Amino acid sequence: MKITPRFLSFFVFVLALQLHAQTYDLMVDNGVGSGRYEMGEKVHIFANTPKLKTVFIRWEGEGSQYLACPEEWYTTLEVPKGSGVTTLELRPVFDQLSPKVKVKFDSVLLWGERNEDPSTRFRMKKPAYVVFPGTKPKGCVFIFHGTGGSAHSFFQKYDMITLLQDLAYHNYAAFVLSSNETDLGDQNGNDDIQWLSRKNRYTTDNNIDLFNINEWKKMLISQYHLEDVPFFSFGVSNGANFGDLCSASLDFNATAHMVAHGSYQLFLNHPNMKPHIWLQARNDNHPQADPSIALANHKVLIKRGIPSEWHWLDKSPIYPTRFTRSINGIDEKLSRKIFNTIKSIGWLDKEGFLTYDAISRDSFKVLFSKIHLKGKQQKDVQEQFKVANAEHGAEGNFNKKIIAFFDRFLSPSTAVKTPKRSLNIHVFPSPCTRYLKVYGEANVETYQIFDAKGNAVTKDAYHESIDVTELPSGYYFIQIKTDEGTTTKRFIKS
Repeated sequence: MKITPRFLSFFVFVLALQLHAQTYDLMVDNGVGSGRYEMGEKVHIFANTPKLKTVFIRWEGEGSQYLACPEEWYTTLEVPKGSGVTTLELRPVFDQLSPKVKVKFDSVLLWGERNEDPSTRFRMKKPAYVVFPGTKPKGCVFIFHGTGGSAHSFFQKYDMITLLQDLAYHNYAAFVLSSNETDLGDQNGNDDIQWLSRKNRYTTDNNIDLFNINEWKKMLISQYHLEDVPFFSFGVSNGANFGDLCSASLDFNATAHMVAHGSYQLFLNHPNMKPHIWLQARNDNHPQADPSIALANHKVLIKRGIPSEWHWLDKSPIYPTRFTRSINGIDEKLSRKIFNTIKSIGWLDKEGFLTYDAISRDSFKVLFSKIHLKGKQQKDVQEQFKVANAEHGAEGNFNKKIIAFFDRFLSPSTAVKTPKRSLNIHVFPSPCTRYLKVYGEANVETYQIFDAKGNAVTKDAYHESIDVTELPSGYYFIQIKTDEGTTTKRFIKS
């Protein structure tokens, strides 16, 4: 067959049409991510930095159906191959924080303790912050700083301010206090300033930090009439470990645990562990934040029938306006200058990801020698490096996930309670294809089924059996309420 110029031109035309059919154009209004992309390609989407007291709500537009997390300011988009779309649009929705939201700094009369010896306790004023919504809150969240931090330090990080604002917008109050060592210095000789969260320090009698949180909680309940409002915790690093202990020992409803691996013995043995949402940095090299240990603790909770939700904090690209996420005056012009400097010294690959596993202090000296920044601006830049490189630190990429998780456990009936005694309850068959039955010594009243990630999938009153036909295959946990208490069992849906 002779190939003529006309046939060749037609062939090239058809090939071009096929190639074009595998791409689409994306327009991101008031954000980052516009461009032409191939079907199946992962695209990183960022909303432009809002001013303080302005809250990101969600993404809208034709492209929102393809977003991994349409409720978060940073997310990813992936259009499946063969979708047939040619153009997509995304736009962020923002709203103003109510002027009724109040941020109050106060000195609270609590207690100090020397050398971890309860007999040395004495009265002292401790710095504290209260972030209160305009109306009576539906929930209250204690916020716990990391090693070397303080109540004040949370208000020096843009990402943590967005968390406090998001909580207030969604009608949660936030309470921020410093640890005993923050106020009095190292009390155990380990050269770290931390919350007391070590083994065998699980009660208010032998743990000064638990004692102070419990005392302040009583004061807050009285001051703001919070008798019927549930409490939660959010902690970063050592503060996350303390939050685990605090939620269990003080009977909070749930906790958010960021960049720390926690105590395996606590998760395995404490009789009152609470539902957890984990936010673990993929590139975390901190010795007290081993992702493999954190994941093991997450699985321990699941095995015990306690809801636990896991999220990886992954690397994300550096883009020209990223450093406007600052409370210290880094505007768009200065952010672009910082970005161009980083790019010029070879720290970014072609997709904008950092080429370093972890940026050292010496490396930052090189950067800051090339561009003049104030001391606090330098800290803002370093914080954004940690966030973008998924290193150890606080970040605000999953604020709405945290709030949605807390929303699930607002009611006392949804908070996990430990049975007073071991109930002789069994479920069969397992594996199960259609009908699951429960039998034992106690009378079964209701049940609730959770998937392996801790998400509730169904609940109802129990009759003779439970129809699980519609459940996808996999591992499940069934929380069974009887007239003698509540217990949890695992079964397999085949």
